[in-house]
Amino acid sequence: MVPRMTTGHDVALSDFFAGLDSAVDRARRDHEARLAAFFAGLGPVVDVARRAQAVLDRRVAPQFSVFDYFKERETDLSRAFGGLLDPAGTHGQGDTFLRLFLGEIRCSLGRKLRKDFPYSDTRGCKVHLEYSTNRGRIDIVLEMPGNRWIGIENKPWAPEQENQISNYMKYLRSKTEKKDAWILYLSGNGNAPETLPEKGKGRKRCLTMPY
Repeated sequence: MVPRMTTGHDVALSDFFAGLDSAVDRARRDHEARLAAFFAGLGPVVDVARRAQAVLDRRVAPQFSVFDYFKERETDLSRAFGGLLDPAGTHGQGDTFLRLFLGEIRCSLGRKLRKDFPYSDTRGCKVHLEYSTNRGRIDIVLEMPGNRWIGIENKPWAPEQENQISNYMKYLRSKTEKKDAWILYLSGNGNAPETLPEKGKGRKRCLTMPY
């Protein structure tokens, strides 16, 4: 076999790729060093954040929801929630949970709606589960003193039915001459209902609450 002659071009290519390998290796080592320095500096920050979260969890438990333990049926969630809101419930706390719940909603409203929202008189509230209307059943209905009505539609994961929230609002408004009705939409993903009433007072009284 005749030995292959090495040309100046071959030498240049060899030097180029050797230099390229060296440059890539230097870049890789530099990148690894920067990543190591970044994560070394991040450690104390993560530790502080973890301790702060532990304090926050102990005081207000923002990540905890008792409803996380109910995953099978929407009706079970409604039954548990409705039982807590019922002033005559077996929890024996009277209207404490109901006032806390309505108070949270009231604080999120503008001045005009806050004034109209039924909050002051809660002890005589009657709680109805699976309340039958002429177009379906509302998960929870609060029949407040003074013929004021609050419907609670529980949607942790299920989609709305056709015109569902609009129909429920129309029905509840028909229960009182003053049209004093509200819909609270408990949304699993935080989105507002798509089947809201047409523009007007009824629409403003459909409030979305994330879990």
